Amino acid sequence: MLPLAFQVPESLAFEDRSSLQPSIIVANFTALLKHRVYIGYTLCCSFIFAGLFIFLSDTPVVLVDYFKVPAQYCWRLPAKHTR
Repeated sequence: MLPLAFQVPESLAFEDRSSLQPSIIVANFTALLKHRVYIGYTLCCSFIFAGLFIFLSDTPVVLVDYFKVPAQYCWRLPAKHTR
């Protein structure tokens, strides 16, 4: 794969390339933040991802506390030791 990186020419025209200067990056990021469709999709994906993590982190609590599944079948340690 590494020799391929040096043998394949750049396909983007020289005048269409963008620089990695901080001012250009900030300008492009500002343009993204002004784009309503981008903000909508970003918020939608963020809430879906947050919901997934909430589901994954709360599932053991619901199983142990609500459905009374023994903690040995879940991936969390029991909060209190019963003896």
